[in-house]
Amino acid sequence: EGPFQILTGAFYQKEKRTFRSAILSAGTDGNIEADPFAFLDREVDTDVEEIAFFGEASVDITDRLTATGGLRYYDFDISEVSNAITAFGGGPGAGIGAVQSSSDNGFIFKGNISYALTSDINAYVQVAEGFRSGGTNDQTAAAIANVTIPAGFSPDSLINYEVGLKSQWADGRVTTNVAAYMIDWSDIQIQDQATDGQLTFPFRGNGGGAKVTGIEIEISAQPVEGLSLDATANFANARLTEDNPIPSTGLDGDDIPYVPSTTLSFSAQYEWALANGLMADIGGDFSYISSRNTELRPNNPLFVELKSYSLLNLRAGISGDSWRAGLVVNNVTNNDEVVDIFRII
Repeated sequence: EGPFQILTGAFYQKEKRTFRSAILSAGTDGNIEADPFAFLDREVDTDVEEIAFFGEASVDITDRLTATGGLRYYDFDISEVSNAITAFGGGPGAGIGAVQSSSDNGFIFKGNISYALTSDINAYVQVAEGFRSGGTNDQTAAAIANVTIPAGFSPDSLINYEVGLKSQWADGRVTTNVAAYMIDWSDIQIQDQATDGQLTFPFRGNGGGAKVTGIEIEISAQPVEGLSLDATANFANARLTEDNPIPSTGLDGDDIPYVPSTTLSFSAQYEWALANGLMADIGGDFSYISSRNTELRPNNPLFVELKSYSLLNLRAGISGDSWRAGLVVNNVTNNDEVVDIFRII
């Protein structure tokens, strides 16, 4: 109940993954045969282990001003073993390969200062750091493609600078949150390509730096009893701020793949009472995603500009104390715009 608060904790993860890919013979109907011939068969076993300790403390400097600081220590290890059972074309594979490993440890931090302008309006400034673990690249798959790739890729990290307002209006019936942010992204993890002159093989690598700036807006309202309205919007500009180590894979100013400049969402639901204690509801939601690219450079054979698209979903239902019957119609406008493309070159 005092002005000082503290939170501490620990996190542990142990994960085992098995990935298997095969090219099997099929019949004239396109289905895999009962006793198929394998043109390629390989397995990858991955072990991930991570432990982290974190702590956060906040102090009320005044009855309106609060300062918060946090620190997290992380330590992770990743190991991967590949088994080439059948080589490309159907011959014997190279068997179990060498163990590939990746590990990292370090600290990330967060700092926040918030000030209550009124009892219903809170302003804040925040700086927070994040990271994404590195990993290994499958050498057996590269050997099948007859290319040489790096053994692994390094972690990438970012620092997010944010300023915003959180507020409530009309006796709490309207909530409005607005935030402006700038993210500095270092050693960005990217998909790279190696080639033997004929076949192109993708692998994971590290590029240069990037910056993401944007504004987020959230509005929730309950204007009358039973009616809930929600809207969110995000406007972002995400670009490289320096050339990649291999300039042909990314140059200063290139748009970050899969980051739309605009995302919007709206939802509404109305609920009212019927006879005999029953409740009825009707609602829907609408979302919009602007265009984005699949790769950094237009000269990349995997580069595709994905067009913008929107989705409209509607729903209605009747419910009792312990049951609900409803009707849901997803994608009312039957929008079939492509949202991703996977190509093998």
